[in-house]
Amino acid sequence: MTAFIANAQPSAIAPQNYQQMLKKGIDVDWWGRSEKNKYGAYSETAVKRFAQQGIKHVRFRLHHYRFTDEDFKRLFSQINTCMQNDLIPVIAFSAKPYKENPNAEEHEKVVEWWKMMAEKCKELSPKVSFDLIVEPSDKVKKDVAELNSLYEDCVAAIRKTNPKRIIFIALRSCLILKVLNP
Repeated sequence: MTAFIANAQPSAIAPQNYQQMLKKGIDVDWWGRSEKNKYGAYSETAVKRFAQQGIKHVRFRLHHYRFTDEDFKRLFSQINTCMQNDLIPVIAFSAKPYKENPNAEEHEKVVEWWKMMAEKCKELSPKVSFDLIVEPSDKVKKDVAELNSLYEDCVAAIRKTNPKRIIFIALRSCLILKVLNP
């Protein structure tokens, strides 16, 4: 493992500073939904091209509940390549089954996924951040109490091993519309 992973979170990054660091970024789907991946498959060359084009962060859209040791090895390799090219990695979970059917069982699966991800990522650079759910939609956007409960449970699970990690929490899209159109 490289120095990017080998350092235990040495210090926190203030959210305002992190926001300034992010600048222009893109979503990448290097993890299983290639039909929707308009930027192509993962390669070191692709990462270098993103950096050359002025991209400053990439959001890894992860889709699968089960992550193997090989998956983590692959993820950490991709994160290291990004960090070596001055791209900030954001780990994001799609949680599609939960968004479509926000019940207690799916809720617990998402919390357990983040608990596992946080444990495995606790040694990563503080530049690596977590995005709890990619764009809350479907049925979950209609259940604010459930979505808030999930966020609380995920943050609590993450904070046990990653007390300083930056965490993104997305608003439901219909809430934004109400704010824009009172």
